[in-house]
Amino acid sequence: MKVGFDNNLVQEVIEEFLGDNTLNDENFAEAFVADYTNLKPRGNIFIGRELAKRGISQKVIQRIISIRDEKQMVSDFLQKKLAHFDVKNPKDRQKILRRLLSRGFTPGVVYDVLNSHEK
Repeated sequence: MKVGFDNNLVQEVIEEFLGDNTLNDENFAEAFVADYTNLKPRGNIFIGRELAKRGISQKVIQRIISIRDEKQMVSDFLQKKLAHFDVKNPKDRQKILRRLLSRGFTPGVVYDVLNSHEK
């Protein structure tokens, strides 16, 4: 027994979705980035990798990433979620680094923010 959909119907639905921008890579990418900026802060490395996995073009990814202020996101995350760590303590600093890097933040940005908070 073969279960499926009529090819003509599938094509009509796809064309309708393309026509009303339901299927739009840029809209999807912007919504994806908004979620991972506001709800679950993630870095540009994570964003780029995940969008590429979903077939979003590098041109769109680079445009989206260029708009984000990753430095501010790292600083906010450090103040909100990692405030109980002491940036000057080597063990705590390593924990902070691991947490931020595992969330896909760019290493150069992470080090810049940590160094500025250390002073």
